[in-house]
Amino acid sequence: MKTILLPTDFSENSKNAINWAIQLYKKEKVNFILLHAYFSPQAGMSSVVSINEILRKQSISDLK
Repeated sequence: MKTILLPTDFSENSKNAINWAIQLYKKEKVNFILLHAYFSPQAGMSSVVSINEILRKQSISDLK
C-alpha cells in the first residue's frame, strides 16, 4: 500500500491538487496524509498561544 503526502495551504490550487491525487489513485489502496504547516512568529508567550489558537481554528475550519 502506498502512502501519499499531500501538503496543503487550503488554497484553491492545493484543493485542486488534492482532488487530482484522489482521482489518480482511486483504483489503488493508498493512505493519504494531509500536511498543513505554518510559521508561528515568536513574540511573547501569551501572544504565541493566542496566535496558535487562531491558526488552529482556521485550519480546522478550512478542513470542513
